Amino acid sequence: MLPDRAQIYIAGIYDEQYKHSKTEFWKDQYNIDMSIMTNVALKEPCIDYLNAYDNQYDYDAILTNSYRVLDLDLVHMKKGDVNFAGTYHLAIGKNAKLSAIVAWFDCHFEDLKNKVVLSTSPYEPYTHWKNTIFYLDKA
Repeated sequence: MLPDRAQIYIAGIYDEQYKHSKTEFWKDQYNIDMSIMTNVALKEPCIDYLNAYDNQYDYDAILTNSYRVLDLDLVHMKKGDVNFAGTYHLAIGKNAKLSAIVAWFDCHFEDLKNKVVLSTSPYEPYTHWKNTIFYLDKA
């Protein structure tokens, strides 16, 4: 079975610039104020790449530790293992406002001669898988 392990991580970020651009976007759509759509737009997860790998601005936007919320052994797991709930703890390492949670996954190919990890972490080089960003109601 390849991959044989999958992990999901989260971290807290400050991204008010993008959040603000989503708010402003709806204020003038062909001279019509559609700002009522702002709340709906911000509730939808955003698929984007947070590039902390070689972009200092994005690196600084990550305010918390990374937290692994799920670790699946894909070889030995049961069907029900993908249904999960739990608590998490993110510690903010600087004085800043948290505006979103970024999520990513890693897939491990450990049952190979040369082990490989496909990481979609913001700390790793870009992949087309990107990250998922969940904006919070209030920063």
